[in-house]
Amino acid sequence: MHLHINTLLPPFPSILILFLLNQHFYPLSYTPTPNKPTKMKLFSLATTLTSLIATVSASLPSTYTLVADGGWTVVTDGTHLYIGTGDIKHYPILILKGGSNDTMITGHKQYDTTTGTQHLYVKKGETAPIALTEPNGAAPAGASVTGFDVDEGDYLLLDGVEAWGVEPNEGQIRRIYWLGEEEDNVGDEYKGIGLWVKECRGC
Repeated sequence: MHLHINTLLPPFPSILILFLLNQHFYPLSYTPTPNKPTKMKLFSLATTLTSLIATVSASLPSTYTLVADGGWTVVTDGTHLYIGTGDIKHYPILILKGGSNDTMITGHKQYDTTTGTQHLYVKKGETAPIALTEPNGAAPAGASVTGFDVDEGDYLLLDGVEAWGVEPNEGQIRRIYWLGEEEDNVGDEYKGIGLWVKECRGC
């Protein structure tokens, strides 16, 4: 059985019938959804904020200490950095400041503010202990005094590389080394460690 349009609708002019049929499939009120661009803008904003938060969170605080794997807080004798000692009198906790935006890191013994300014440095071209300069002195020629940063877990890096270690056979008190040029030493003569940057408020 075939039904004609005229049996379903009153006798409207043909143009009006076509208009009504067109509105059934493409309503006059239809417009592209306005919230799609808004969602894209909100997504872009959220992405930007997330990146900004990640950048802020992954930066060196103004004042901080270092904590090695195993929970050892890094200490110093005024020249080198160590782990594994509870002798606070001779090996006070190392307090560090600065280093963000490719600036130098200053370091001193906890509660000792009378000593001249000392900077943290690394002999990047060799395996050598991390050290502090002499008070008000300069780092050795070729040593790196900038380029320090942290990763997303707040572990200390140098030029984007985490290559710190200790000599397992050195005893309970172990100096911390930079192993950047001798990666094969890790697990052999040296043991790689991470140095977590812990903000130190009130230091």
